[in-house]
Amino acid sequence: MARASFDAQRGPDGSLLIGSPSEVVHKILRHSEALGGVSRISFRMNVASLSRIKIMRAIDAIGAAVAPALHAAIPASTTRESRPSGVGMAENGAVQNELTLRQIVDGISALVAVLTPDGAVETVNGRVLDYFGKTLEEMREWSSSDAVHPDDLSGVIALWARSIESGQPYDIELRQRGADGVYRWFHAQGLPVRDAEHRILRWLVLQTDVDERKRNEAALTSAFEEIAKSEAELRTIIDAIPQLIVAIGVDGHFLSANQAVLDYTGLTKEK
Repeated sequence: MARASFDAQRGPDGSLLIGSPSEVVHKILRHSEALGGVSRISFRMNVASLSRIKIMRAIDAIGAAVAPALHAAIPASTTRESRPSGVGMAENGAVQNELTLRQIVDGISALVAVLTPDGAVETVNGRVLDYFGKTLEEMREWSSSDAVHPDDLSGVIALWARSIESGQPYDIELRQRGADGVYRWFHAQGLPVRDAEHRILRWLVLQTDVDERKRNEAALTSAFEEIAKSEAELRTIIDAIPQLIVAIGVDGHFLSANQAVLDYTGLTKEK
């Protein structure tokens, strides 16, 4: 069987394939009939320049484009020889498209997993294996391994189970252990890929590293807490001064007064 190997953004003649992810996939699948099959398709996404919503929409578009082919064979001739029936062609087409899905997922520059309708890990891209330092078989046992931080694991399992049961998108931030033994924060988003009858064919889960943002948020929260603590301490010191102290803003409006002022005037802090 003839094979063609080309980048997803270029056709067999080297010409650029322009369009959305789903349009590019459809163009490639249309080429497959003349080429006798496609052995490699890769998508490269610059996730640093895209919002999470746009990334998930792109993955959803890719899945939606390939999903029909996963449910039925590509209507393409797989060999020039006659076949005893159309069963072999359908089976070969299904296998070919299964490979196509994995190749597309492996070309995405983010951590991506493909799961079955009931939530079992089917395949992951190379970046998942590189980050966790685990094999695909080991990743399929993620819920009973050290992949997810112990403090996050029960919540992750419960939320994932609800998504599988309801068919609703999955969205959570969690800590995951890398091959270096360090836990980093990730934003995990899962979308169901459905067929024409709205049945779930696959789950696509994208995981984006948000560790730096989470650490910055934690540092900012800590700084605000220190400021609040310092302000409370300063207030205590000012209230202990027996002289009358009043704070006025640059616009002339009253800001605050110490306890001596309140005692002298009979006013309260609320007034």
